[in-house]
Amino acid sequence: MKKIIIALFAVASVYTSFGQGYFVFSGNKNIVKDDFTTSGTSVSSAGTVTVGFLWTASANAPAIGATGNPAGNTAGLAASTWNTILNDPNYQLAYNTNGTLVTATTSASAAGSFSYVVPGGGSTFAVLNTSSAASYKVYVIGWSSAYADPATAQSHGSAVGWSGVFTYASGADQNATPPTFGTAGLTAFGVSPVVPEPTTVAFVGIGAAAMFLARRRKQA
Repeated sequence: MKKIIIALFAVASVYTSFGQGYFVFSGNKNIVKDDFTTSGTSVSSAGTVTVGFLWTASANAPAIGATGNPAGNTAGLAASTWNTILNDPNYQLAYNTNGTLVTATTSASAAGSFSYVVPGGGSTFAVLNTSSAASYKVYVIGWSSAYADPATAQSHGSAVGWSGVFTYASGADQNATPPTFGTAGLTAFGVSPVVPEPTTVAFVGIGAAAMFLARRRKQA
């Protein structure tokens, strides 16, 4: 019975990795900009930003991140935009075949660059649920490296950002040489502070005014 279970597990493992698309998740210097550490200043990120990416096989999927978050956007971006990106039903975050979110932190020595550390070594890795030698729309997202994942960064109102959408051709196997993201069309983008929506600011203002009036009445 034990041998049967082991055999079934081995078969399941083979089928999990079989036919996946292979990627090289890396970007060149000055690609990722830190627009949040120093207020009003945009610099190439040196260890302050973590990046991941979203992908879709649908040619008709709306390009939520098509315009991207331009580098130098120190004024910030709307929280609702980031929420829309994370919950877009057409795209999904990239995970490796072990079920781990694919992330990389910007380099401290080559500011603005990044390179995913592949489990087991090398630079080419399989992305869960993708297909070999297929075409995908992808874009990179970034958030403050103080947080482990984009949703946590969002929940804390931390800095976030995203690149424009580009097309990526996955490799057929571990020995394939698919392009890096830097050569596939990834352009510079900023990771900016999140600013509250105008309606949120208005509600906060109304609440503060109500509290002020209530105190005045008590004192009277």
